[in-house]
Amino acid sequence: MERKTFIDVAKGIAMILVVMQHIGAPQDIGLQFLCKLDVPIFFLCSGWLAYKQNINLIDSLKKAFTRLLVPFILACLAASMFYKENCIEIFISSGKHGYWFLEALFLMFIIFWGIYRTTWSLIGGAIIVEIALLAITKYAPDSINDILVIPYLSRYFPCFIAGSVLRLYNMENINKWVSCSFLCIALVGLAYSMESTNISFIFHVCGYLCGAVIAFFVIKGFEHNLPCNRWIGYVGRYSLNVYILHFYFVPYIPRMSDWFIVNLALVLTIAIMVVIISIVVGKILTYTTPLDKVLTP
Repeated sequence: MERKTFIDVAKGIAMILVVMQHIGAPQDIGLQFLCKLDVPIFFLCSGWLAYKQNINLIDSLKKAFTRLLVPFILACLAASMFYKENCIEIFISSGKHGYWFLEALFLMFIIFWGIYRTTWSLIGGAIIVEIALLAITKYAPDSINDILVIPYLSRYFPCFIAGSVLRLYNMENINKWVSCSFLCIALVGLAYSMESTNISFIFHVCGYLCGAVIAFFVIKGFEHNLPCNRWIGYVGRYSLNVYILHFYFVPYIPRMSDWFIVNLALVLTIAIMVVIISIVVGKILTYTTPLDKVLTP
């Protein structure tokens, strides 16, 4: 099947935003708001890629195991040695030194295939799963939530399913009234910063979902007009490699300028450098170690 370049571009943009976030974007309110869509966009793209009319479950499981679960385990072990921490404590922690993303994405694929095979409605099954995830997040012990990254699943699973639904119904564009409504919901949801409550969590979930959908269609519509779109697409193809490796090269900048444009230029420049280094290191590891099955697009 022909590779969809807009998916690579969207993943590339999402990964650059992830690196910007880890460099120090939260210190600037403008960058903080901009980077809030990094992970939601990536999960939406992953959901879009997950849906196929004829899913070979065994092949899909093998691919997910090789490309997500194995890198997750190896990355946590590497982090244990690099940071001189107990590997078990990393595996059972909530953030897992940033590698929660790989575990969450693997579990999302498993849940999605379960819904796809056992329910008559993808949307209906996803709603039931999301309600269950929200309930587990609230009532399950923290240890269970941390080990299985349930809070992350409940926060981003709607974005994953949205991507699958967009592909299921072959949605090429979005109605302008729907897009305006989604944009308003996204702005309110992402800007909502009251105390941490169930309502604020749901606000954020809605903001992530609507914002990711709007960003997806914007990128899809303007991918050929974006500067350096081929390079961004290349980053998207190697986005998981960049995610795994970039933590070792990210310099955290706690204090930046008071000007948004200066902060944006600084963080974006450093992020691009980190992305390039991560891709190069990934290529070297691919050709010089047995990791070629893991660090490949």
